Amino acid sequence: MASSSPPKVSVLMPSYNHELYVEQAVHSVLHSTFSDLELIVVDDGSTDSTVERLRAIDDVRMKVHVQSNQGAHVAFNRALDLARGEVVFLINSDDRFKPDRIARLTSLLLEGDSVAAASWLELIHDDGQVLGVKHAWHDSPPWPAPSRRPRLSELGDPRAALLETNWVSTTSNVAFRRSAADGLSFRPLRYCHDWDFLLGLARRGPMELVQEALVEYRVHSENTLREGQGAGQEQMWLEIWWVLLAHGIPLLQQLPDIPDSASRFWSGLPPFAGQGPPKSLFALRGSEAEPLQSFMELLSSDDPFRLDLMDFLRRIAGNERARGGDRS
Repeated sequence: MASSSPPKVSVLMPSYNHELYVEQAVHSVLHSTFSDLELIVVDDGSTDSTVERLRAIDDVRMKVHVQSNQGAHVAFNRALDLARGEVVFLINSDDRFKPDRIARLTSLLLEGDSVAAASWLELIHDDGQVLGVKHAWHDSPPWPAPSRRPRLSELGDPRAALLETNWVSTTSNVAFRRSAADGLSFRPLRYCHDWDFLLGLARRGPMELVQEALVEYRVHSENTLREGQGAGQEQMWLEIWWVLLAHGIPLLQQLPDIPDSASRFWSGLPPFAGQGPPKSLFALRGSEAEPLQSFMELLSSDDPFRLDLMDFLRRIAGNERARGGDRS
């Protein structure tokens, strides 16, 4: 019989069409060295055998909930509403935890003052073969440095680096104290919902980085980031700019003793096809700690300003492709 007292840890897993990997993801949690946990799986309308494989796993600590396809952010929010643990871990249904990940990050979060924690990543192929290790913001940035000016990531502060690049890299590398997430939710962002959520947490307290690979991030053809590097690149870049501008001003105000923090932040904004965010986006954002409502409305797919910005991004992407064709 399951204990009526809440577990120390809640692990949240959205699943969608990962029949090849989901059992490995689940077992990496349930076979952890830390056992006082619950695993909440929310399947987002899988059309393969993912749900059947989940329901075949017999462990009272795991609960499976099924919903129609609504997006990963909806699945995460549903799971977060159900979570009872003091510490919350996120994991995608195609990744794996190292056996001691939960124990080590839970100890850090409960014994210190940090509100969130992450680690280095071990990159694995779809067959599990190790491809390498990503050392947070120290390597494998998703875009080239836009300038040679001093950068926030040079300072060694996890929160400051998060304003330059999503060094956490995957939702599976996120752990936090549940109390610190009161009032936070995952917003309807296709590519950057984890980054946005993490920056929201970072505004509530320090973050911890464990300099050891404690999660296995699976690289395969269905990764959402790969989609963002192809047909979805304009939406991905709009989301990147939106997230950084939404959180940059208030978070910089909370980071003490950072030399030239504002100039480091603005020079670190990533360019798309050689161009930084358009001036209209800054005007929509406003200069106060909290963004203007018009900026928040950019998350709506039919917002007219969003449609204009998407057209702008398509034009500069088209120009970049044309220049590339001329050079070939």
